[in-house]
Amino acid sequence: MIIQEESQSTIEIRDKLGQLIREYGDDRCSLDLLVFLAGHPHTRFSRMAIAHAIDAQRLNIDRPLRHLIKDGLVKMWVENGLALYSLTEDESLRGLVAQLVSLDWYKWQLILKQPLA
Repeated sequence: MIIQEESQSTIEIRDKLGQLIREYGDDRCSLDLLVFLAGHPHTRFSRMAIAHAIDAQRLNIDRPLRHLIKDGLVKMWVENGLALYSLTEDESLRGLVAQLVSLDWYKWQLILKQPLA
């Protein structure tokens, strides 16, 4: 019984990971944001710091940041009137993001070839 529960959990994680890849796999800026924030999971950054770190224009990261916030992958904080961004505090989502950013090309292709759920 425990093995079945673990298998179900593994399948759910794989499906969620596949969904993330399908949603963000062709959005370079969103992927760059996730890779950067996953590398600093407990740190809050301003838009300017993020744009500088991923070598993007500040205006170019607004839409991807909003999308990632809406999906719960990024959290926005306001401190002293300044918006700061960090990776989500949700550990299950953090784990998915960590898996997403650690995939090599071959694994990306395998997940992208899975049928949509």
